[in-house]
Amino acid sequence: MSKIDQIISANDSWEESKHSREPDGRFATDPGAEKNPFYSEEAREATAGLTIDGHDFKRLPTTQVDLSTLSSGQSGVDSDKVAYIGSHWDPGAANELWVVRVKGHSVLFSGNHTATGALRAGKKTLPAKVLDL
Repeated sequence: MSKIDQIISANDSWEESKHSREPDGRFATDPGAEKNPFYSEEAREATAGLTIDGHDFKRLPTTQVDLSTLSSGQSGVDSDKVAYIGSHWDPGAANELWVVRVKGHSVLFSGNHTATGALRAGKKTLPAKVLDL
């Protein structure tokens, strides 16, 4: 299995229960993590307690989103994963972003590593499913 297949596979099998949380509900920062460039406290507050099923996104059309308009409630990203995605950018292998528009914010619900890697690769826009709440 190639490295990109491993990354995609890891993203497909992501389970919240396997990721530790801080006492305030935020995801804990893993030792190999770096600051997520999309993180904002406002985005975290806007999405606190929000539960959305993947089927809600899969039914939506795909649109291009400007990365500069996105924020995230996820404070950290895995440095190795982001470095790999950024240096081996392949739009065909990249995970599609899932974005939630809530309380005036376009928040990355899924795809923080992909979006951060895309920034490193010099990308300005990416395909996304956007759910308006």
